[in-house]
Amino acid sequence: MGGTERWNARKRPDARRLVEKRVLLVRAPDVDWIESAANYVKIHARGATYMLRATMTDLEQQLDSRLFARIHRTTIVNIERIKEIHPEWHGDFDVVLRDGTTLRMSRGYRTRLLQ
Repeated sequence: MGGTERWNARKRPDARRLVEKRVLLVRAPDVDWIESAANYVKIHARGATYMLRATMTDLEQQLDSRLFARIHRTTIVNIERIKEIHPEWHGDFDVVLRDGTTLRMSRGYRTRLLQ
């Protein structure tokens, strides 16, 4: 949750779990980029960060490939949010988003994005 969403915890001294009791709908076009976080993914959308229990592969298959591209084994980006792509000396690229976020694109994924 990265401090952007608040947990609704019961006010009990013996509470051992924090449970989010709501479903938040995030429109796919509002997503800037997605990163892997162990058994979860972090969805970065319009300045907020949300956690979702999913794998990158499962999420990648659900997303529209005309709008999203995997640029690294740990990163999926909204193509519309890309401002610049800079080559690095070792074959990787830096992908700069409109909000200034810089992401690494590995060689194995560059063909897919640059098509």
